[in-house]
Amino acid sequence: MLRRAVAANTRQVAGFPGLAVAEPTPGSHTWRVRRGWAAPAGQVALVGRDAELERLAAAAAAARAGRGKIVLISGEPGIGKTAILAALLDRAAADGARIASGAAEELEMRVPFAAVSDCLGLTAAAADPQAAEIAAMLRGAHRPSGAFSAADAEFLVTEAILGLVDGWCAAGAVVLAVDDLQWADPASLLVLHRLGRVAGQLPLLLAATRSPGAGPADLERLLRSWEDRDADLLSLGPLDETSVVALTRQVTGAEPDTGLRTATAAAAGNPLYVIELARARAGTSAQEPGANPGSMPESLITVVTRRLSGLSGQARRILPVAAVLGPSFTVAELAAVLGVSVLDFLGVIQEAAGAGVLAAESDRLAFRHEVIRQALYESLPVSARNALHLQAGQALAAAGVPVERVAQHLLAGTTPDPRTVEWLAGVAGQLTARAPELAADLLWRVCDVADPSGPQSGPLRLALARALLRTGRFAEAEAAATRALASGLGPEYGGRLRWVLAQSCLNQGRVEAALAEAHRALDDRDLSRAERARFHGLAAQGAHVASTSGPAAAMREAEAARDEGLASGDAYAMAYGLQAVAGAWRWQGRFGRALDVASQAVAALEQAGPVSDSQLDPHLIRANCLFDLDRDAEARQAYAADLRQAERGLGTFFLCFHHLSVARVCFLTGRWDDALTEIRSARDVPDHLGLTVHLDGLAALIAVHRQDRDQLGRLRAALDRPLATGSVRHTYDDRSWGRALAALADGDRAAAFGLLCRAWEQCVAGHREHCGHYLLPDLAALAVPLGEQETGRQALAQLERYGADRQVPALHRSAALAAAILDGDADALLTVADGYAAAGRPLLEAQAREHAAEGLAAAGRDQEARLQLEGAQDRYAALNASWDAARADARLRAHGVRRGVHGPRRRPKAGWDALTDTEHTVAALLAEGLSNPDIAGRMFISRRTVQFHVSNILAKLGLSSRVELATLVTRRAG
Repeated sequence: MLRRAVAANTRQVAGFPGLAVAEPTPGSHTWRVRRGWAAPAGQVALVGRDAELERLAAAAAAARAGRGKIVLISGEPGIGKTAILAALLDRAAADGARIASGAAEELEMRVPFAAVSDCLGLTAAAADPQAAEIAAMLRGAHRPSGAFSAADAEFLVTEAILGLVDGWCAAGAVVLAVDDLQWADPASLLVLHRLGRVAGQLPLLLAATRSPGAGPADLERLLRSWEDRDADLLSLGPLDETSVVALTRQVTGAEPDTGLRTATAAAAGNPLYVIELARARAGTSAQEPGANPGSMPESLITVVTRRLSGLSGQARRILPVAAVLGPSFTVAELAAVLGVSVLDFLGVIQEAAGAGVLAAESDRLAFRHEVIRQALYESLPVSARNALHLQAGQALAAAGVPVERVAQHLLAGTTPDPRTVEWLAGVAGQLTARAPELAADLLWRVCDVADPSGPQSGPLRLALARALLRTGRFAEAEAAATRALASGLGPEYGGRLRWVLAQSCLNQGRVEAALAEAHRALDDRDLSRAERARFHGLAAQGAHVASTSGPAAAMREAEAARDEGLASGDAYAMAYGLQAVAGAWRWQGRFGRALDVASQAVAALEQAGPVSDSQLDPHLIRANCLFDLDRDAEARQAYAADLRQAERGLGTFFLCFHHLSVARVCFLTGRWDDALTEIRSARDVPDHLGLTVHLDGLAALIAVHRQDRDQLGRLRAALDRPLATGSVRHTYDDRSWGRALAALADGDRAAAFGLLCRAWEQCVAGHREHCGHYLLPDLAALAVPLGEQETGRQALAQLERYGADRQVPALHRSAALAAAILDGDADALLTVADGYAAAGRPLLEAQAREHAAEGLAAAGRDQEARLQLEGAQDRYAALNASWDAARADARLRAHGVRRGVHGPRRRPKAGWDALTDTEHTVAALLAEGLSNPDIAGRMFISRRTVQFHVSNILAKLGLSSRVELATLVTRRAG
């Protein structure tokens, strides 16, 4: 098992200094490595592992050169996994790498980020300010549990951890090592997966050990992803006979005789087994009376148990209690559980350390091997273990240790008593913020035994409902909140429980039920003004989604939310109410009004000071309105502000929508590679709104235009998924647009036309023409050859009626383009093309010029037609829109018009010229030595987006690491 600090070196094997099992060197600035469990009487060096050590040496060298690696060491207990990992860390530390090592523990599998926190030293006392800040985030600092789902909170912490490691890698080589990976919690496994995706680009070595056959499904997924990235898989087998003899010689200090060789040979090459048998035979540990020194015990645990039998009676009574505490513990914790002074068992600690049972770890003690702890733990009857867990939990709670450590023991213990109930009522919010699944399970158990009329009943039932909501167990949260309301709790709980009820219903897609709960809550006279504003805002959202008669009902609810917020004088409530009105105006396509009110909501947030709320996001409404009003520069600034707010915990519920919105901006403004990068970023964040189908639709649009058949083939099945039924249906329908163009790419005009018509009809029925107007030009272009001009004109008339009193430039351009296509009016098409050019919408400009060129050619104006064809092809070439380019040439050839002699227009797919402007900027900043988070800050994009840009750059340049890229950029600049 690995912990902090670096051990002393003793000798060199296969290029590795210090393979001996040894205690830590004081004052080391890196992390400590626990070495296995040799007795202080003699250090035991690794033997028989030269081939494995050479592979590890190569991995460490590659990481130092900037080409990170992944190493996974597997094998049975006692085979030497930890020792060989410790040797790797010694080598890396000696070469100047930053070492971050730790171990996963079975008891902590339900504590998010427990394993990776142990590796990175994420504590409030961490010397690195960024690490200390992440530790605060883990404790839920500034993030009320009721306003955040576990997915949102874990996403923010994951991003912060990845940013921390990114920054470390910018300064030099880093080794992140996890012992006992099979016990790692899911959040830590996700972090390791995300790091594994980019390890090859960084001076980062990921190393882990695992015991086969153990671990959750998430672990198997992680291992598959590592294997896909060429992880170095080391499976440690048994030592050969020569190595067993050498190891025995080390332990006993003499050449083993025939009897000892016979005994150790029966250990089947397991080093720990060999060491224990050799010690037993050599007399370094006592044996059971009458035991045959040459006989073979049934298991390794039996060997350990026999060796432990030589300890004093007091040690044999105290060490099982220590085993209940887990693989490591503090002396103070053990004293608290035993209820005695440290002086009373100091001798036991010294005895256990001398016998190789315990090892000192900075401020903690740890069992030298899990097999030892397991033997001690299993020596206790089950009833005794359960009672000790309860006793440990209560003692640790009194000692003020972290709440999740207390909860682990309480959940493993016997039926909670009144002390446990009282403690949990006081820390439920804190526990839910740190470990929501653990909190929910413990709260369920406590609520079953708590007095329904007792003073803790209300807080506990509310905490249970909130914990279940936070973990995404929405049906259970709804049931828990319903039971709590029916139990007759005081009026102070009504509003908060109904909020859980409404959110639970909303997250299950039951919008009408959520709306009904919001209205029941608003009938409650005991709600505060701020609560009333939030419920009105929720009701506004529900009314808009559920309404079949137009947006009036949603606006009434939104205005009520605004009025309540303003009347309260509470800036937070004001922001909620103003956001509701801004959203209602936007849903009506009144972008100017929505922008004004969203700006007021942003101002209210600034007045409120630091606020964390996953569903409060007026910045995104503002940014989308600015883009729809052709105010692109301001929109980019607003999107950047929205992203910065999300990274601080504001509006994280809409983070996937943020990336989709920015991807659409990039698509419409001709930055398609950037659009694909944003789509990849969106796939890494929680998707609460079912937006993945729209991400696939937008990716399909680009694949069609670029004739990327392979990518389109991968997306086809995804495009057939149904649309979400919640508020997301009021956004742009990229899925239908992508499906229609995919059908058109297959030559099925009728199917494409039908898809576009049905999508447009749904937009009109839902009063969201402002979302669907981009479909009209393609619909019109298909209507003409299919003889469906009347259908096209009906759709156009609907859009023109909708836009008559709305100042939305993009909407009016769509109407003008569709009209000009249906009329075959070349001059009108040229006017529209100029409008798209002025707005910076190159694809739509090119399509307008293509249509105009055909009209001009049909009228015999060949020179003008050729000029417009050239203009369209210039735009298509810049976009790599080969499908459009081929179509345009074919249409004009039918009229005898061909382009003049021209060279290659498309951007190459590989090499320096293949990079986009954004990628050039990222490469230049990377060459300056900036980390991904630093580059993100400079460019006002997310760290994830930078990461994907770096991956694209490396692929286009045929490079494998950031170091190689920085060298190339510097050489070109010099």
